[in-house]
Amino acid sequence: MIHGIEQRTHDRLLDRSLLAIADRLGVDGREVTVDIPPAALGMLESQAQDSIYYSVRYNGELVTGYPDLPLPDPTRLAASARIHWSSSYKGREIRLVAKARKLYGKPMPVVIQVAETTRAR
Repeated sequence: MIHGIEQRTHDRLLDRSLLAIADRLGVDGREVTVDIPPAALGMLESQAQDSIYYSVRYNGELVTGYPDLPLPDPTRLAASARIHWSSSYKGREIRLVAKARKLYGKPMPVVIQVAETTRAR
């Protein structure tokens, strides 16, 4: 288990990836769209070759990403804050960050998640 400064440092990298994806969200007609820049996930690459996962969901439906990524607790997910938590995915420990973001013309927020395995930590 990781604590303190190291945990916050890795969480900041997750935050940057999440925000890079959130900045590329849009609405095309009635559909939520996202153009994920390569740098959004590339900034998480490490020498330990951790795996990186992401998902973008609108109204519970997957827009893009990994459909079975662990979902955040909706009671903790506010439209203005990011939440971090640890879980497991495909038998490996992961650290996740999620954020709900409102888009113009859409009544529900879009939920963006980024996760990384924790070998480098």
